[in-house]
Amino acid sequence: MTTHTIRQGEYLARIAQGYGFTDPDVIWNLPENQALRDAGRTPVTLAPGDDLFLPERTDRTLTRATEHRYKAKVKVSVVRLRVVLQTLGGKALANAPGTLRTAASDSKVTTDGKGLFEVILIGATEAAELRLADEGSAVRGIVIPLHIGHLDPVTTVSGQEARLNNLGYRAGIGGDVSALVFRSAVEEFQCDEKLRVDGTCGPATQAKLGSVHGS
Repeated sequence: MTTHTIRQGEYLARIAQGYGFTDPDVIWNLPENQALRDAGRTPVTLAPGDDLFLPERTDRTLTRATEHRYKAKVKVSVVRLRVVLQTLGGKALANAPGTLRTAASDSKVTTDGKGLFEVILIGATEAAELRLADEGSAVRGIVIPLHIGHLDPVTTVSGQEARLNNLGYRAGIGGDVSALVFRSAVEEFQCDEKLRVDGTCGPATQAKLGSVHGS
């Protein structure tokens, strides 16, 4: 059994590939990782400092006769990247075309009526860049960096900051729950979502924040 301590930007599929596993579920479903699941962690929202247990990897040998053709199926690690684009007023940026660039390839994408697009990423992608190309629109040419695997759990302050910032609430960065900019962002969010306005990102606010953000 191997223990891997999570670093910022790591997610399960990336870790699995690094250790030579093609199926991340083999790792995630280990009984030793039940504590992570109980704490609300997911394969794509692990917190720096978390300990992830990995089984011993075993190689498989296939013996087949010569002079024949055979097909072998291997489960490949994939990540579904979902991006929702909105204006500062919260209106969906619908039917907006753009280019998603990763180290491996460039892909043409277009948001749907809710401002959403989805792509499948194969391998251990950590960073991507979205360049909008809506002709005649104010957003044309805007470049948005995407840090894949860097979203911490909503139970952590860094995860709360990231989600609030993504939603346009300007929560700052720094992990200080007493900071005025963070408390103000929480209050604005609570007000908009008709929650008790106290500037504290407690369980009810965390649940709503995760729901509105979509992760």
